[in-house]
Formats: sequence, structure tokens, C-alpha cells
Amino acid sequence: MAIGALLENIRIAAAEYGHVVEITRRLDSPEEKPTFDIVLREDDTVRPDPLFPHIPLRSTQRRSLSPRPLSGLEKQRLEMAVAPNYQLVWLEGWANKRRAAKLMFNNAKLRLTMPEAYEVHKSVIEGNAAFIT
Repeated sequence: MAIGALLENIRIAAAEYGHVVEITRRLDSPEEKPTFDIVLREDDTVRPDPLFPHIPLRSTQRRSLSPRPLSGLEKQRLEMAVAPNYQLVWLEGWANKRRAAKLMFNNAKLRLTMPEAYEVHKSVIEGNAAFIT
């Protein structure tokens, strides 16, 4: 999900500055380490995305989610909400959930150990934020 959010933020920000983004996933990259080619191209017809002002306000939901499987109707509605050039991939079953969790764990480790990423996260994470449980 983090990769999808990153790519969407790139698209939203690019539109604000009069660019379109061409995002291509390298099909030879493994599922656990997807690689994307991202090309920005100026385009006079592109309009700013109304979500641009909200990029700094986006946050990560860190509370536990329900383990209840989605119904067929819920999945169908979510799939219909996806933009035409995107695809929703369902990772179901314990093996796939474990692989996704490992990917997210490794991503978090990278963000907290790579000096450039650490500095960015250190400047934006609220350490003393209170949450209602």
C-alpha cells in the first residue's frame, strides 16, 4: 500500500506543476521488491489535482484492522473505485499475508536506517502524538 500511496502522491504533485507521470513496473522485478520506472513529462492540458493540498496531511493508519474477510460485494465495490489504469490485487491467505508483512517490515527498516530517509521521517513524525483507542 505504501508503494501505491507513493506513486499516487507523485502523480498528484506532478499535476500541480504541469506534468503527467508515466509509471511502468518492471515486470522482471520480484513481487517482494517491485521496481518502477517513473518519467515526468510536461503537459499543457494537465489540470492540478484537488488532492494536492492534502499531501502533507496524509498519514498512516497504525491501528489493528479487522481480520474479517471482505465479502464479494465489498471487493467488487473497492475494485470499481480503482482508476482505469490501475489494478487491485488481493493478497489472501496466510502465506501472502506473511510475504506482505515481511515486505512492509523491510521497508520500515530501510526508512529507519538509510540516513536520507531517516532525516525525512525524523522531521515529520510526531513523537508525542496522542491517540484515542
